[in-house]
Amino acid sequence: MPRRLIISVLIILIIIFILVDIAIYGFVAYKYWQKSSAQSQTGIVLSTIITNNYKDPATGITFQYPDSLTYASFQIPKLIVTAQGSTLIDANDCLPAQASGATDSKIAINGMNFCLSVGSQKTSGAIIYSYYYTILKNQNYYTLEYTVATLSGCDAFVGTPQYQYCINDLKNYNNTVIPLIQNSVSTLTFPN
Repeated sequence: MPRRLIISVLIILIIIFILVDIAIYGFVAYKYWQKSSAQSQTGIVLSTIITNNYKDPATGITFQYPDSLTYASFQIPKLIVTAQGSTLIDANDCLPAQASGATDSKIAINGMNFCLSVGSQKTSGAIIYSYYYTILKNQNYYTLEYTVATLSGCDAFVGTPQYQYCINDLKNYNNTVIPLIQNSVSTLTFPN
């Protein structure tokens, strides 16, 4: 009897996992389909203007971020504050991205030196990218976390006008999404 219960629980967990993957893929595909009519013929992202302001009430830190992306699901960036000396910060002064295969690098944006941790997680039909920009200031590490979900392929659009847009978008990801994120990071300001 307990063996049958264990098997039933495992089957339910597998079904839940599959449904979650389908939901993520469906959401990303829906966002792509919904916004594809606003795209240019080249498939380049049109939302290059920073349109939202964020101010942390506890620290007074501000930054701006794009309203949305044309072909990807862009979550509102998060500000993470970590005390200097915390074990969460790695040897490169990075808060590691919460995704598989995260890699660290140093990057200067708008005269500020950041440790950038980038990772990704593949689900069925989508890739979720995590970008963590960490800077040390006033005895604390401040991390801007950006999460972008995009399609891992364009099979869902074969035979539709969106297919070529999808192909172009995936090909141009680094030339469109990364500059938007870095533009947002460049607006980071600390109170006097």
